[in-house]
Amino acid sequence: MNEAEIFVRDLTSCEDCGKYAVSSTLERWNFLKPCVQYKAHAVWKPDQVKVLFIAESPPGTSEGYFYDPEKREGYKEILRTELFRLLRIDGSDTDRGLAEFKKREYFLSDAVKCRCDKGTRPQVPTSLATNCGRNWLMRELHLLKPNKVCTLGKAALSALATVPGYQELSTEKAGRDCGTVVHGKRPVLVWVFPSDRTSNYAKGKENIFSKFAHE
Repeated sequence: MNEAEIFVRDLTSCEDCGKYAVSSTLERWNFLKPCVQYKAHAVWKPDQVKVLFIAESPPGTSEGYFYDPEKREGYKEILRTELFRLLRIDGSDTDRGLAEFKKREYFLSDAVKCRCDKGTRPQVPTSLATNCGRNWLMRELHLLKPNKVCTLGKAALSALATVPGYQELSTEKAGRDCGTVVHGKRPVLVWVFPSDRTSNYAKGKENIFSKFAHE
């Protein structure tokens, strides 16, 4: 087995987050990992990752996923739609949009790999994000070897801050510091989760995002 296959095998069987009491406070929780289900690392990883985008977690209230082009009940496609807009990728045809995303050497992963319904919580619990950061994100970064990283939201920032070489991110805030580039082991663009709810933090900073992604 190669490194990617070993990573996916180990990730598939992981249920570590279940040991945290906070897991039981979520509305819905399981250990299904869409990145494994849709073979993200085998199918959607470009040969060289120019920018790794780290999102919060897969949708917990539907079966939809960033790398699944099929329409799914309850899946609003907010992340994919807004990320494509920021990257100026035509998302009217999802298959073509995803192909263009890969062609540009972009890859998207999740801070928390499992599906969980947050209920009324604004984000997944920080303990779950940092646990995944310690256990999986460090290995994933070694596997992907991206040139640059962009964190999309608080959970992504918390997860990456646990990885050696990125500890300086622990003082950053997704909203307050949206648009800031932190030069650690790799350049990291701090960004909010792209949505209408967070648009005020990103207002007027789209050119920073575009320059970071395209250069």
